[in-house]
Amino acid sequence: MTALPVATQAPFTHHGSTGAMVRLSLVNLLLNAVQAISGKGTIEITARPPISGEGEIKNADSGAVIDDNDQQRISTPYFTTKPS
Repeated sequence: MTALPVATQAPFTHHGSTGAMVRLSLVNLLLNAVQAISGKGTIEITARPPISGEGEIKNADSGAVIDDNDQQRISTPYFTTKPS
């Protein structure tokens, strides 16, 4: 297992989010990507530093594709397709 440090410089906000919230979102994103991959796979994360106040983080993985019906709900807080 490889450790991935997630650091932000204060003050760090994104649409009212704190740095801690952004870090938690990134950790959850990585955990979901790992869980979506069966066996060996890849996770790719790229980041662009802020330009005019906004940065960008993109991710991709070789895991299962999200169903079209779920795509529209993916941004809903606490939405999951995992069994409870």
